[in-house]
Amino acid sequence: MNEVQTGASSALFGSWRHTSVSRGLDTFDANTTLGFDDDERDYGIAARMLRMLDCTRIVLLTNNPAKLEGLTKAGIEIASRMPLDAPVNADNHRYMAAKAERAGHQFDDLTTSLTDRC
Repeated sequence: MNEVQTGASSALFGSWRHTSVSRGLDTFDANTTLGFDDDERDYGIAARMLRMLDCTRIVLLTNNPAKLEGLTKAGIEIASRMPLDAPVNADNHRYMAAKAERAGHQFDDLTTSLTDRC
């Protein structure tokens, strides 16, 4: 796992990422400009923690298909996925659209709202 995307140093790199985003890059381009992959999280760690809690079958609250795939590959059974709803507005539209278009985030009810604003 890349310590830069999690932990104590995230504030510093978050500031650099914010600067990149404010220069017109979306969150994915900002990460790659800074030398990161789109998502460097290691879902095996979360799976291990779940197994230690004797949780091998879960309901996953996410819009991110990489989380579902990562946990499944790590041996956690996903009983179902519950989407996280968030309002799309002028401040987050670009971010939400990038997540949907570039990372395949599954927004269910928000997809129409994203399409309407483009």
